[in-house]
Amino acid sequence: HEAALFLPTATMANQVALRVLSRPGCKVVAEERTHVLIYEWAGPAIHSGLVMQGVSAEAGRVTPEQVAGIEDFGSGSVLVLENTHRSSGARVWLLEAFSATVEAARGRGVAVHLDGARLFNASVAAGLPPSAWASLADSATVCFSKGLGCPLGAVLAGSAAFVEEAWQGKFLFGGALRQSGGAA
Repeated sequence: HEAALFLPTATMANQVALRVLSRPGCKVVAEERTHVLIYEWAGPAIHSGLVMQGVSAEAGRVTPEQVAGIEDFGSGSVLVLENTHRSSGARVWLLEAFSATVEAARGRGVAVHLDGARLFNASVAAGLPPSAWASLADSATVCFSKGLGCPLGAVLAGSAAFVEEAWQGKFLFGGALRQSGGAA
């Protein structure tokens, strides 16, 4: 991605991404045990006015066929994919399967956000650069406290226009964040 924004947590990064990529009243769809649906509670509904829909998927991987079968899923909605998938034993998405699911979402006019909190772990396990997955999504979150062992911090990456809008959106979730500059 061409630009990125430092935020104190990956949860905050995910929520800012959803707000930028979506429209109120649309859907956020993710595997039913993914972080954004389970551990970020009702954040998508509260912060972005999104209807949350979980999809039951083997090993945490939503398939293209499942994306094709989701009702009322189109422009203004977001598909969140998690790599590695925490609740499925930190399983790594095969790049080809990940790409096929992203393409299915694109075919429906849906934005894709990669919750890559553990993307560096996936990168090492698969022997591929993190950008192999992240470049396929409209936006990607990477958490520094996971594979890198830092005490805090995350990066939200996307296009320059996306990051400019995310920069404005961060004020809704924590003000100017000037103190986080020391951590960065």
